[in-house]
Amino acid sequence: MAVGALALCAGLFFAAYALAEVPMPAIASGLTYNGSAQEGVSEAEGYTLSGQVDATNAGEYTVTATLREGRHWPDGSIEPKRVTWEIDKASLDVSAFTVDSTFTGEEQSLVSTQEVPEGVSVSYGVNGVESERPTATNAGSYEVTMTVEGGGNYKDATIVCEAKIAPAPIAAPEPVSGLVADGKTSQVGVPEGDGYTVEDGSAVEPGEYVAVVTPDANHVWEDGSSSPLQIAWSVGAPEVPWGNLVTLNYDSAVDLPVSLSAYGVLVATADGTVVAQKNPYTRCEIASTTKLLTCWLASEYLDDDSQVSLSSYDTQIAEPFDSPENQPWHTASAAKIEAQCMLTSSNPYAHALARYVARARYGASGTDWGDMTNALRAMDERATEIGMSNTSFVSPSGLFGPGNGVFTSGFSSFSGGMKNNQSTANDMMLLTLNAAAADAPISGQKLGSNDFTCIKTGTNERESMLAKANVNGETYYIVLLAADHTSATGGTDVREIDHIIDWLETR
Repeated sequence: MAVGALALCAGLFFAAYALAEVPMPAIASGLTYNGSAQEGVSEAEGYTLSGQVDATNAGEYTVTATLREGRHWPDGSIEPKRVTWEIDKASLDVSAFTVDSTFTGEEQSLVSTQEVPEGVSVSYGVNGVESERPTATNAGSYEVTMTVEGGGNYKDATIVCEAKIAPAPIAAPEPVSGLVADGKTSQVGVPEGDGYTVEDGSAVEPGEYVAVVTPDANHVWEDGSSSPLQIAWSVGAPEVPWGNLVTLNYDSAVDLPVSLSAYGVLVATADGTVVAQKNPYTRCEIASTTKLLTCWLASEYLDDDSQVSLSSYDTQIAEPFDSPENQPWHTASAAKIEAQCMLTSSNPYAHALARYVARARYGASGTDWGDMTNALRAMDERATEIGMSNTSFVSPSGLFGPGNGVFTSGFSSFSGGMKNNQSTANDMMLLTLNAAAADAPISGQKLGSNDFTCIKTGTNERESMLAKANVNGETYYIVLLAADHTSATGGTDVREIDHIIDWLETR
């Protein structure tokens, strides 16, 4: 019985002093540097910790866990355990480093001014080119490379990201209204502007136009689109400084009751009402009466004090149908040249005026004969404007012109294949009335027994005249074409117009 009691006591003793098992310390995982203190190993019952249980900076740390009395580790040991834990380096958030902006026309930074953390350095590149501070001016997408040297708490990295400069919105241009052609300058219907280009935005001639307006690479329209816009605009026809009479009124016209040699005759009032007629649509040569149109255009396109100079070409193509005394100045004002041209029928002056008109109307061609060809173009255009549908011009003076109507550098009046300007009494009356309404230059001579006003004469094998007469308080215009040239001194045109005025006084 004593032995049993002893054994029982021994069992109770060992039971009282048996070691308690303590789990190993829990080690925090997945810790990443965040700038704040973080705990790597937590205290627990059954052991004490020594060493660095928490830290702020990235790195590896060691902690010693020592058992309290009467404890053992799961492996049965009771010795202190050393454990390690760590805080990983963080990845630098670069999302806030690049900036998006809108085009301003000035250089802009592609990265923000944000400070990098202590111990970190960042270097840059733009589209593969190293840059101390990435900048750009034009709209577009830019590849920004950031090379991060993270120091102790951040990872080294090369990061590629995108920075954008967006196109700036602009308003579409408005078409200019109220434009009127002047026949000389280009009218701008859709003006050029910053941020866009304009095609077909200007014109000289009247008409309806469509301009194509395209934003450049740095701009978009206000609605965000960048497609070309089509903008309609127009140039109006000018209010012409003449009557713009294009047809004559024959309702009350009578056949001219006066026997005349002229091929074609018309008598009309300023409003285009024909009083008397003879072969109004018969074509014939009009000789120097052509100069009324030439000088009319000159008075319209050239300033009165513009200087006009003769060229050898002007003189050459007038030979031998002119005299030096008819052009006393080599250079003179346009107004002076026009007056002389109408008074003496100076052919070289008519050629010079025509060339200067062509340059003012279309720009210089580079050659005298090229300008002369353009002058005929201007004459044809004016003839069309005023309804002269049965007229052809080969010369601005009324002299013979080349048979094909094209002047060449070797042209002279002795050349073969010549022909003259041809028109009708109807067309020449339209010219006379419109030119008179425009206050075009005229001869102004008082002629005949009736003291009528000569507007312009023309002589080749026959005689022509444009005239104005006041009869019984009424103003009449008279076109007389191709009258018989019966004497060495001429004068048939004057006599036949006197006969017409005599009839007007008695009708």
